[in-house]
Amino acid sequence: MKNKTGNISYKFKPSAVKLLLLTPLIVTLYFNTRAQDPFNTPKLIILLLISAWLLGHLLVSYKKTSPDLISKDFEIILVIIFLVSMFVAFFFSEVKITALIGDNLRRLGVLTYTATAVVLLLAARAMTFYIALKWIKIAVITGFLSSIYGMIQMTGNDPVAWNNPYNAIITTLGNPNFASAALAIFSLIAFLSLFISSLSNSFRFFSAITILLSLIAIYNSQSRQGIITLVIGIIFYFGVFILLNFPKYKFLTLFALITTSLILIAGMLQQGPLAAYLYKESVSVRGYYWRAAVEMFKENPLFGVGLDNYGGFFKQYRGVEYVTKYGFDITSSNAHNVILQLFSTGGLFVGFSYCALLAYTFFIGLKLVKNTTGELQKISLLFVSAWIGFQAQAFISIDNMGLTIWGWVIAGSIFGLLKSQYFSNPLAADNLKASAPKKIRLDQTLASSFILIPSLMASVYLWQAESDAFSIRSLQGLTQYKDVLYRYVEELEQNPLGDPFYKFEAYRLLAESGDVQNSIPKIRMLLENEPRNLFYLQWLAWFEQEQRNYTSAIQIRKQITVLDPWNAQNFLDLGLLYKQIGDTQGMNQILQKILSIPSGKILADTARTELA
Repeated sequence: MKNKTGNISYKFKPSAVKLLLLTPLIVTLYFNTRAQDPFNTPKLIILLLISAWLLGHLLVSYKKTSPDLISKDFEIILVIIFLVSMFVAFFFSEVKITALIGDNLRRLGVLTYTATAVVLLLAARAMTFYIALKWIKIAVITGFLSSIYGMIQMTGNDPVAWNNPYNAIITTLGNPNFASAALAIFSLIAFLSLFISSLSNSFRFFSAITILLSLIAIYNSQSRQGIITLVIGIIFYFGVFILLNFPKYKFLTLFALITTSLILIAGMLQQGPLAAYLYKESVSVRGYYWRAAVEMFKENPLFGVGLDNYGGFFKQYRGVEYVTKYGFDITSSNAHNVILQLFSTGGLFVGFSYCALLAYTFFIGLKLVKNTTGELQKISLLFVSAWIGFQAQAFISIDNMGLTIWGWVIAGSIFGLLKSQYFSNPLAADNLKASAPKKIRLDQTLASSFILIPSLMASVYLWQAESDAFSIRSLQGLTQYKDVLYRYVEELEQNPLGDPFYKFEAYRLLAESGDVQNSIPKIRMLLENEPRNLFYLQWLAWFEQEQRNYTSAIQIRKQITVLDPWNAQNFLDLGLLYKQIGDTQGMNQILQKILSIPSGKILADTARTELA
């Protein structure tokens, strides 16, 4: 199978291509209720194992391809630059374990982005229009299963009793916003698949059912992200289609696109005719998160504040307006904008290389759509529109593995489709039927097996940490199982990939059950590694106060005032400590501080009474 330049398409093992196709479905749908974090870490483990196996195939494909041809695949260079920048930022990150595995309940560290990058590059090498049709089917099936589970949750029949403070519709992603955005992308793909005649009528009927179920789930999730994602994707599809196929209407189309986009943006900002449908307080609050991210980047431009460590700096950089509106307790562990998150936590090189990859993907996507016609153009435009929809939600949201994996696979597919458009029969069966030579298959197996070993070890450590933390939580208050509790705690503290917050929770539980001698030094050691962690500091301040170590408690609370300068409750607690040691001057200064900050107004009467 040759393109018009005479280059031969590389053949992957059919099993590798099938695994690539199934990867986003598996990562999205998988969760494990026996993990402390049932969503993110289990998905990371699955993604690590799959990407390790696929990396062997990818490396062998590069080895068997002329370097001149590889150098023409500019996406490889951009991905390598992005990953190198990530590893450099990891080296300069203060909290290495967070930079590696990601923050608690996020898992957006080096491991995650490396794994998604591998999947992107393999999709760029393996995707053809024939395979794309199969991928579309898998995306719609994933949407159908996700929407069915969302409907089950909506009706109160979820077999899993989630500890869920949100809307009931969280599907397999753990949050209504993620669920809504993912369902929107699936329903967008399903809707656009209706125009592809290469797909059977029965499948297009199935797509129509999926669209209906997804829309019901999106509406009942009460999340605007899904609506925004879906609308933007559809507008982009028809706008580009009309521009390319009906050029005489291009000015009218451009006017309609610009006008509609402005109305949508105004609606999200609580202005215009769509404000009642698009505006939501959780969308507007993003502005505060973005400004904090910008401030973090401005003060740490080269390497950021540490990969996925936004939460360690947010309370210091949040504006006073945020505290006035939402109080001093509410925090955030992410910028809620993927680009700003990467700039603020990874620095200039990480953020810029990611933006370059996005820009190049968009450029290649437009080139792909422009160079194709008919059925191929509809397939191409489906992928590009789905990618645009993904980027729309990423502008106001957080990377989530069950959702993010689709964006990276779609990006890689766009690169692959650009190359496969030149095949003599692009829609014919190829990679799934073709097989690489026996020696190449052996090389792939050996390479994948070798790479899989460290990934398997990392996965075992990650799972053990989740399992131990889950078991420790389940034993809370059961003093008769103290020996079992100590065994789990010991396993967790010896785990090199154990989440530090899990260890803190374990040590805190031991301390509150009376084992102060063993637990407190270990909590202090955690604080040495994460000196900005407000959870550690707040608890230690409380503990020292309970032990009547007032001077020590004062020192800790003074640290907190630097990291959380608008926390009126901490100032009140600090003032009470000054009162305990008879420091009237310090107590009066704290009272005036409380009265001067907006968040102190709700504690003003208490402060005047307690610090009198």
